[in-house]
Amino acid sequence: MASTKVKKSNLDSSVFTDLTIIGNISATGYFYDANGLVSSAAVTSLSSTVDANFALKSTITSLSSTVDANFATKSSVLNYLPLSGGTLTGTVDLSAVTEIKATPTISLSALNLNLTSAVMFLVNLNSNITTFTFTNVPPSPRVYSFALQLSADGTPRTVVWPTGTRWSGGTGPTLTSTAGKVDTFTFFTHDGGVNWFAATSIQNQ
Repeated sequence: MASTKVKKSNLDSSVFTDLTIIGNISATGYFYDANGLVSSAAVTSLSSTVDANFALKSTITSLSSTVDANFATKSSVLNYLPLSGGTLTGTVDLSAVTEIKATPTISLSALNLNLTSAVMFLVNLNSNITTFTFTNVPPSPRVYSFALQLSADGTPRTVVWPTGTRWSGGTGPTLTSTAGKVDTFTFFTHDGGVNWFAATSIQNQ
């Protein structure tokens, strides 16, 4: 099959759909894909197509400048964990890690802790809690733990703990009622919330 040459005048500000390229491209200027600028300078040798992940294939032989930060080569892209999350294997070293605190409120004697929002919950205990739920529990066999602080309002309060909460001796703690004092508890599960192993860290603090 005879090759067809495309003149420079036909390339200026042109848009191509379903364009298949065999061989190398030698070009100067900017190279774009459907999602934006790939190279911030001249592309001098491109020996394959852009794949479905919008990353340049590893067969690129040279780029005259750094590939734009949002469009690294395919081998680099696959080495990064996406913002939506994923699974890491091997040893992970972390430094300067901070965690999130949430301050849910009691409404009509009901309290819900959304476990994707934080790992520490501070609650103003201004009512008895008769309906207490934990939502978005990580599935088994993942291990998950969080801390709960109840801040007293000066009136003795009671809490009906969520189903599956297991306290030492089988009995939940008596809550502090002195205004402004805080009770701190920890919870963890390894079976998707079927069982919550609860412990009193400190009370009347």
